[in-house]
Amino acid sequence: MIQIPESVQHNGLDRCIQFLNESNQIETIKEIDYHDQNFRQPDKGHFGAFILSQQSALARQPLTPKLLKQWQALLTQEQILFHHAIKDEEIGHIRGPNLQKNVTVGKHIPPTWENVPNLLQMLIEDINEGLKDLDKLSDDAEYCKFLGSVFQQFESIHPFADGNGRTGRLMVNYIATYCNRPIIIFNSEMIERNRYYEAHVSKKDMCCFMATKMQEAIFGESGKLLLKTEQLSVPSCRYISSDNQETEIYEWHKLVNAWEPVPFKPKD
Repeated sequence: MIQIPESVQHNGLDRCIQFLNESNQIETIKEIDYHDQNFRQPDKGHFGAFILSQQSALARQPLTPKLLKQWQALLTQEQILFHHAIKDEEIGHIRGPNLQKNVTVGKHIPPTWENVPNLLQMLIEDINEGLKDLDKLSDDAEYCKFLGSVFQQFESIHPFADGNGRTGRLMVNYIATYCNRPIIIFNSEMIERNRYYEAHVSKKDMCCFMATKMQEAIFGESGKLLLKTEQLSVPSCRYISSDNQETEIYEWHKLVNAWEPVPFKPKD
């Protein structure tokens, strides 16, 4: 039997479900609601890919092309059930000799299929090397720089024919859990979705976007998940647990100074 990872408990099942639902809705997949237990099978679909990615992170398992392909295969196999088409040869395969396909993403033209395997391998090596220094990544600014940079590179490479966004967001939360950080939820609401897509333009833009997302939740001194309730000033936020039993004020000085998230606007 596949065990539900501790990270799901630490982040809260509802928050994990929100991440999965929002990630699907960004891609206009709205038929699946992971509040329905029928969709929460730990070895199938997007939920199964999330469970696998979280288990790998908790086990400090290095990222590999095989892992990414497993995640992509699980989530794309699920989408077929709801008439979101994908070709069989595009499931679980990166663009390369076995999938000789070039793609375009809006105005962005990702690398041709001949270059994808090497570019992806180099990125994976950079991710694994970066994750060796968790002390460095405990610094908010360094963590933000790492997370934003590797995610932007992954999406720029666009290694799959389909499922890149969902797989990339799973990779972000693999890194978050690996670094003992709360998972990040990418909202599908129009304004944030537009900001999310605009951030793909450069590493700096993505780092600024991640700096804002990082501030939405923290693990408090007791290890409990705390959610942002109020911005007190540019670097300071107030957080509270879901049971209202624990509050904390967290200072984001290094993060704000390094990446300048969306400016704080005080209330009138």
